[in-house]
Amino acid sequence: MLMSFIAYTGYAQRFVTGTITSKDEGVLPGVNVLLKGSRTGVATDNTGSFKISVPDDNAVLVFSFIGYSVQEVPVERVPLSMWNFYLTSKHFKR
Repeated sequence: MLMSFIAYTGYAQRFVTGTITSKDEGVLPGVNVLLKGSRTGVATDNTGSFKISVPDDNAVLVFSFIGYSVQEVPVERVPLSMWNFYLTSKHFKR
């Protein structure tokens, strides 16, 4: 699963936005994006895109999707550039 996202700051809120795709399946709707330690979360839309409000740079986003390992990403890394990376599939081909 390829995830790319950027962070930007609004007036009093900070947002992280991005798109999640898979090599084999293209865009992935329904990926859970949660703010660790809170009840705040969103799911990617039908284009694999999401937008989530975070309190500060110390926040951690948790990405989960059926068939893939959970990935935790500290928000402090996000502003440096647009991130692209893969979640590891739980299903291994033999």
